[in-house]
Amino acid sequence: MKGKQICNGVFCLLLCLMLLCGCQKAAETQSAPSAEAASEESTASEAPVLAEPDRIRTVYEPETAYLCPPTVIQKVENVSQFEALASAPAPQGAWFMLNNAGNAVCLQEKEIPLCEVFAKCYGTVIPVFEIPSVSAAESLQAFTKASRTMDFLVAAGTAEILQPVSAIGVGKVLMADRVTETTSQEVWRAGATVVSVPQITADEAADLQLHWIAVVLKPEAEAEEAVQAALQCGADMVVTADAQAAYRVYASAAPEPSVVRKTFIVAHRGVHDHAPENTLASFKEAVRAGADAVECDVYITKDGHAVICHNETVGMYVTGGTDARAEDLTRAELKALPLKVEEAYADERFAFLDELMDAMQDNTVHLVIEIKTDNPGCAGLIRKLAEARNLLSRISIISFLPEQIAAAREQIPEVPASLLANVGISEPDKYLSSFYRNTTGQLVGYSPSMSFTPEGVAAFRHRGILINLWTIDGADAMFRAQHAGVTTLTTNTVGERTALAGLNRP
Repeated sequence: MKGKQICNGVFCLLLCLMLLCGCQKAAETQSAPSAEAASEESTASEAPVLAEPDRIRTVYEPETAYLCPPTVIQKVENVSQFEALASAPAPQGAWFMLNNAGNAVCLQEKEIPLCEVFAKCYGTVIPVFEIPSVSAAESLQAFTKASRTMDFLVAAGTAEILQPVSAIGVGKVLMADRVTETTSQEVWRAGATVVSVPQITADEAADLQLHWIAVVLKPEAEAEEAVQAALQCGADMVVTADAQAAYRVYASAAPEPSVVRKTFIVAHRGVHDHAPENTLASFKEAVRAGADAVECDVYITKDGHAVICHNETVGMYVTGGTDARAEDLTRAELKALPLKVEEAYADERFAFLDELMDAMQDNTVHLVIEIKTDNPGCAGLIRKLAEARNLLSRISIISFLPEQIAAAREQIPEVPASLLANVGISEPDKYLSSFYRNTTGQLVGYSPSMSFTPEGVAAFRHRGILINLWTIDGADAMFRAQHAGVTTLTTNTVGERTALAGLNRP
């Protein structure tokens, strides 16, 4: 055992030395304006300082009756708080103010180089860096590439400051003074998945979370008061001057389990117990059943219309034996095909996205659109249809295709986007690594399959990435998903949503 401790000590010492080297090299390349320095900077990412990237952090999980309480982020303002980060139980995150040069954090007594900050947080604490300027953001980006550091967040008050930081595995927080009707669009347009506010109501927080935006409450209040406010409004994270006080609040929770925030219900292809899936009738049934959102699948027809169909071919849905590809047919040809339906729905035909959007004008239900096609013009068409009906604020995009997620972020940046993934039971750090790679440095939402674990949900939530879980059917499974802390739950059994009403918010 003693030998193992010595080995661990040696490893930590070597890690710190490598990080210090990385910090020194980054500083050198940033301060020298010569041609030689410019050459060094251009090759920094090709010759990383560390042998491998900083590993995914495994944060402390407090024991409490609150289900998925807000992630505790320690505001680090002095040396004493900085030194205490390594003390158990450690805060789950640490909020730092970056200096104007972008190479150190500002404390009351002195500045601490970034390399020392990452060494202190290594493995257990997720750093959040509040960035004061574009130049500081550019400097942080250069350091990140040179040292191959990952798994942290950056925060700023404008999209312009957040934009230069684009490394893989770096989340973004848009800081706002208050919540408005356009906050969700502003957050997504900034390339962020998180908003930080000093105060927020439960309804405002819920609306942002339905848009897959994590909420950080950063109030000017005593620690216990701040944590209680975060619990009441359903925030995903809370910034406090005393992380241990937050844990004490969690430990003093009532013995009965209590949910902290709402779980939203998404009707998978509508409600199709009787009405055929992905038809206007099934979506109307979902609205009547009380779904928070409806989900549909989209291909592009031969003549450029967005048809709602789950399969690439139509044979499963129509009578007459044809099994043509939906994208090889025109709108008129698809409308002429009779569907396999019960007599009460004999007049139903393939629905089109413009028809569904028209039908949504008389309700407030959210629309989750899965892009199934590889047609690069799909995101642009969705934007055109939604803008014409004033529905941009009520739609979200999902897809298994990273290129379609990237297209959606480029063509409709104010709209939420979430990457679909069919996952097995595995370690959360493997989920995160895969997610980071597939989103190519642009964090979005995450939509994993039903086998995703509660530990995986928590790991993503701590990083401001909310989970849209699919497909969860039946009261028991929906109840377990709520316990795990998923934000939106896609289901074929919308009628079982009452199973989620059994737990009271704090």
